Amino acid sequence: MRSVESVDVMCSDRKVGILSCFQTNRTAFEYDTQWLRNGFSISPFSLPLSEKVFFSEREPFDGMFGVFDDCLPDGWGKLILDRWLRKEEMDPASVNPISRLTLLSDDSFGLLSFIPRLWNEKPFASAFSIDELHERIRQIESDPSLEWTRLDDYAKEGGSSGGARPKVNILIDDDLYMVKFPLHNDPPGVGRMEYSYAEAASKCGISMAEHRLLGSGYFASLRFDRNPRVHMLSLAALLETSHRNPVLDYYQVFQSVSILTRSNAEMEECFRRMAFNVLARNNDDHAKNFLFIFDEASMKWKLSPAFDLTRSDTYFGERSTTVNGKGKNITDDDMLSYCIPFHLDANKMKEIIDRIRSVTEGDLAEYLARN
Repeated sequence: MRSVESVDVMCSDRKVGILSCFQTNRTAFEYDTQWLRNGFSISPFSLPLSEKVFFSEREPFDGMFGVFDDCLPDGWGKLILDRWLRKEEMDPASVNPISRLTLLSDDSFGLLSFIPRLWNEKPFASAFSIDELHERIRQIESDPSLEWTRLDDYAKEGGSSGGARPKVNILIDDDLYMVKFPLHNDPPGVGRMEYSYAEAASKCGISMAEHRLLGSGYFASLRFDRNPRVHMLSLAALLETSHRNPVLDYYQVFQSVSILTRSNAEMEECFRRMAFNVLARNNDDHAKNFLFIFDEASMKWKLSPAFDLTRSDTYFGERSTTVNGKGKNITDDDMLSYCIPFHLDANKMKEIIDRIRSVTEGDLAEYLARN
């Protein structure tokens, strides 16, 4: 594979702009003239719609802008892609991020695509059952030297995914689902736990994508960036900050939702998610687990459906995103501290907390009781 130094950034069949390598570990981006007339800012804080050349910083995204780093795989997806590169006798460390963008299939994150495209495959209808698929994924996870002919398929179908757990895109009744598989060190029933959390979140009034359990307990969620395809942006990309470091407080989350959506309903949705994460002990509420969707018809941003809601115990019990400056031992008053600066009705937010506490203590008691 040749090294790619420049790509056309596309939105469906429209050219958004050009992304090019600039110096060492930096990139440059420029909007297309036609896009400037009729398009929208793909990242409002760092790439406003303006006739100029934008230059990235080296950190925190290895020289990429956050909106394009969102498109690249991390966790399991990066492992698979790196494994595929080695199989093709390429050193993963020598493949620059722009070259990696050309390896994204049609089922990459959100709406953006990149030309030239070196893969252009559609999601495959697996020849294996879900349980057989899991077994083969465990083989990939446990054996770094595995020479497996279907590794190409897994790189294409799971290679754009983020997060630590193995994931595969699968068509179910003509809809695209992301199916999660447990890691070797996950506790038994981790898929069923995430399904229970998704059901509880829906019961709390939190927007969730359609979800189901497959096989012997694998969590599957409908890809909400499809039918139709939509442009998405993570909070990490919006703020150009790494999700790997706990640098955010919910103050920044509320502030971003307020500026981007200008919607009281979205602010209340953000409050529900904060309260659910606190009360359901989901400490892994990092900056990539907040997504915004852009609706081009209304030219407005909104929060995506919630995802990755499950019990997660981080080091020392500290939250990835602090609440009122605190990483643990969060009180109702800590959550309600955001009401005054963000003009939220305190009595209504108290009712939301009480409702979520009732649901989580009832429906998730089994998981909350675990040490």
